[in-house]
This record gives sequence, structure tokens and C-alpha cells, in this order.
Amino acid sequence: MDHDAQALVATRTNATYNGIASTQLTVAAPDAMQRSTHDLVLANILAGPLMLLAPQLTELVKPGGKLVLSGMLVPQQEAVVAHYPQFEFAPVHVRDSWVMVEGIKAGG
Repeated sequence: MDHDAQALVATRTNATYNGIASTQLTVAAPDAMQRSTHDLVLANILAGPLMLLAPQLTELVKPGGKLVLSGMLVPQQEAVVAHYPQFEFAPVHVRDSWVMVEGIKAGG
């Protein structure tokens, strides 16, 4: 999920290049996402949109499914994670001040 049209194009192109079929990966803007649930949801966008989209992203993950969030800086991580109370997050991954978190949704 991304709200940048160019990022959506790049994601689809990279997926095709890496042999990932369109049936294996849903790539869409937030307002175009189908209201179904998934085993894995990945959002690589900035902290502000990650917090703003928390209800939609939470809804997209099946109980017991995984949510991967990246695009936030180290000082933003706690605020972003606080918007996702239904998830149990593993220790964060940090690379050059950027953070990636992985969480499992309760109820699975």
C-alpha cells in the first residue's frame, strides 16, 4: 500500500522482475484497497501516513497474520507502534536511522 503513484508502479515492476505474479502481491493506494484480509501486509511509507492509516492497515491483517511497517525513523518508532495496539511487535530492525517493525495480530 502506498499513496505515491510512482512507488506503486515501481513496486509492480520490481515484483514482475523478481518473478512474483500479480496474484501473489496486491499493490494499491489506500483508497483502492479491497476490504479483504491477508496473512501479510507490508507498508513502507513515512511515519505520518503509517499512523493515519493504522485503522485500515489493522483491518487488512488476518488474526494471527503479520504486519511489517517501515519508513519511520528511530525517534518515531514508539509513536507509530502505539497506533497498532492489536499487534505484538518483535524487536525492531534499524538501518541507517530507519526502522522496520514486524507484528503479529492478536486472535490467531
